[in-house]
Amino acid sequence: MSNAVEKNNWIELQGLANASVDIITKLIHERKVSCEELVHHYFDSIEKQQSLNAFISTDKASAIQQAQYWDKYLLSGKPYPALMGILIA
Repeated sequence: MSNAVEKNNWIELQGLANASVDIITKLIHERKVSCEELVHHYFDSIEKQQSLNAFISTDKASAIQQAQYWDKYLLSGKPYPALMGILIA
């Protein structure tokens, strides 16, 4: 089992799929979950529920790239934006 899959399972177990922005932001800042892990989690969920037609289009590659940027930014110790790492559909 890959590390990404293990993390995705952890996200599911912790109920982060429906967690508030405050909780997710806190976990990102505490480095308990990364922005990239959240992107993978949400895209997996979108792919599993394609029959809902909830999204007209998505850009997974760009979302992952942005998440990686914010994960590195967080490590820099610089002040971070309030909604850093929060996915908005």
